[in-house]
Amino acid sequence: MFISEQTEVNLTIEESTWVVDTDVSFHLTPNRECFSSYTAGYHDYVKMGNDGACRIIGIGNVCLLTSMGCCRMLLKDVRHIPDIRLSQTSTGRLDDEGYSGNFRNGTWKFYKGNLIVARARKQNTLNVMYAQVSQNEANIVPGTTVGELWHKRLCHMSQKGMQMLVEKDLMPKMKNMHLDKCVDSLADKKNRAAFRSRALMRRKTVFELVNRDVCYVDARSHSGGQYFVTFIDNYSRKLWAYVLKSNDQVMSVFKEFHAG
Repeated sequence: MFISEQTEVNLTIEESTWVVDTDVSFHLTPNRECFSSYTAGYHDYVKMGNDGACRIIGIGNVCLLTSMGCCRMLLKDVRHIPDIRLSQTSTGRLDDEGYSGNFRNGTWKFYKGNLIVARARKQNTLNVMYAQVSQNEANIVPGTTVGELWHKRLCHMSQKGMQMLVEKDLMPKMKNMHLDKCVDSLADKKNRAAFRSRALMRRKTVFELVNRDVCYVDARSHSGGQYFVTFIDNYSRKLWAYVLKSNDQVMSVFKEFHAG
C-alpha cells in the first residue's frame, strides 16, 4: 500500500495516472468512469497505511491504453474506492494475469510474453504509469477489420507471421483472420527501375578541368579557420585543400592555387 511518511509527494493527479505498487493486494481506483465492466454494492473495506479504512463500493475490469500506443492492459477485479487519491496497480495481480515485469534504471517494463505492453517511470518515491482508459477492446477505424489494423501496426507483417503471434498469445485472438490485399505492401515489393548508367567523362590532360568545393565546419582550427576549399583535378584526381577564415577568401586562394 502507498505510504507517505512526512514526505510531500509532488505528483500531478490525472485519470491517466496509475501508480505501480508492489504491496497492494488488488488494483484500486477512485474513478468510476474508468471501468469497462462494473458491479456495484461490493461491501468491504481496505486498510490504509495510516491504519485508516476506506470502503470499497464496487468492482470491475479496467482496460488501459498504455503509452506504447497500440498495447492494452486489462486490469481485472479492480476495486472502486472513492476515498483514495491515486489509482494503483498491483504487481502481484499483474503476475496472476499473465504479465511479467522488471525494474531497471528508474523504469518498470511490463511484458506479455516477449511484447512490452507498458512502462512506468520513477517520480520522487513513486513508480508512475500513464495510460488512457479504453472502454472497448480495440479502437477500429470504420471499414477496417481487427486483422488489418494489426497488420498496419506491425509494419505490414504477413498473415502467417501474425497467426504465429496469435498462437503464442502475443496478440489478441482473432477469429477467421483474413487479410485482403494491402496496396502499401504490394507497392513496397515492386521492383524499381535502376538509374541509367552513364560512362564517366574523364578529361584527357591534367588541369583541363578542376572541381572546386567550399565547406563550413562548426569548430575553428588552431589558426582560426572555419572554412576550407578543395580543388580536385579531374584527370589525375589529385586534391588540394586550403583552410580559410572566411568564405570571401576563396578567390584569392584560387589565384594562389592557379599561380602555383
